[in-house]
Amino acid sequence: MRKINRRAFALVELLTALFIVCILVMALTTIYESSTNAIAAINQRIEKGASTSEIMRLIVDDVTKASSADTDTSFTLRSKLSGGIALYRLEIASKIYDNSGKELVYQKIIWQSDYDLFTGTISLYRCSGGMIPADPVLSTEAKENPQSDIFVPVCQGLTYFTIQIPQIQDTPEGQIINYLDQWEAAEMPGGVIVDLSFEPPVEYVTGETEVLIEDRLIESISLNRSREYRFQFIAKDLDAAYGQEEELPAEETEQTEETQMEEDKPADTGNVKREAAE
Repeated sequence: MRKINRRAFALVELLTALFIVCILVMALTTIYESSTNAIAAINQRIEKGASTSEIMRLIVDDVTKASSADTDTSFTLRSKLSGGIALYRLEIASKIYDNSGKELVYQKIIWQSDYDLFTGTISLYRCSGGMIPADPVLSTEAKENPQSDIFVPVCQGLTYFTIQIPQIQDTPEGQIINYLDQWEAAEMPGGVIVDLSFEPPVEYVTGETEVLIEDRLIESISLNRSREYRFQFIAKDLDAAYGQEEELPAEETEQTEETQMEEDKPADTGNVKREAAE
């Protein structure tokens, strides 16, 4: 009777196979975590970009609608420092008058920023009041407390937020643009510049931190659309930009024209005519 020898796995072989399997599992887990983190970072960046655009759109819509020329509009901008961070309060109030000449607030929009000590970021709040109801609940609260402004949180986690008013100043050296953080004049400013970002600041070797300008969303809002804008026409040297064709000397030009005329002449058909006559 023939015996069948069955060879089993040795302990060393089992341990080696188990070690290889563990290495493969760890590698796959690392790849999976890296892919998950990359996808989460991309989604977070997309959400931040969308949030930044939506907030900017709300500010632009409020400022544009409230600063309409159909009503008497007042524009106020204030700023203060809190924890080394500049905080802003923008208030635009549109006023109308009844038959008796009494002043009524048709619409009032307030945008205000606040510094969060726990997160070290900026929170943004919005207040809407006046005769135009923004929300039933807020309108009821506003009727019960007409003297108080009800603010609604718009976003948190801003790393940069500014509202400034550009103003042109004439100097002996020329015109310069000053960016004002305060405005309480009776007339409306020409425009407003809003700058915000959710991106983390960059720290330099000196210890100073700054949010890079490429990571910020900047919007210029025109308020006084009837004012005249100064434009300056700057002539551009097209020959220098696109190259100037070299002019040929007069003799070469005549030779070129003669050569072209000879090429355009029809071929000599005398031989053909003679052959036809024969």
